Amino acid sequence: MIKKYIYYFIHRIKYKTYVVPNKFGRLTPIKFDYADNDILSKICKFYYKKNINVNITNKKISTCVLTHFVTESKLDNKSTDGEFEYFKYKLNNHINTNFNLTG
Repeated sequence: MIKKYIYYFIHRIKYKTYVVPNKFGRLTPIKFDYADNDILSKICKFYYKKNINVNITNKKISTCVLTHFVTESKLDNKSTDGEFEYFKYKLNNHINTNFNLTG
């Protein structure tokens, strides 16, 4: 039991993730870090089945903000094209508002 907690602690420090046991006993890492282009493309492919051409490499956008935009787009729009356009609009607005004011 102590070995398992030590593994959790080391994994959390090394990978900036929390390791959560799932219902079958395996350890599932959950990333609590800023999003990168890979995560953004995976989110767009999973929720919208489309690719996005936005570079967020040097931006510090948390994954919960992206998830919030996805949830808003799914609740507010009826068509899938409208959902994706709304998501892109919110993301671009967030990037332009939060990162262009400092430059």
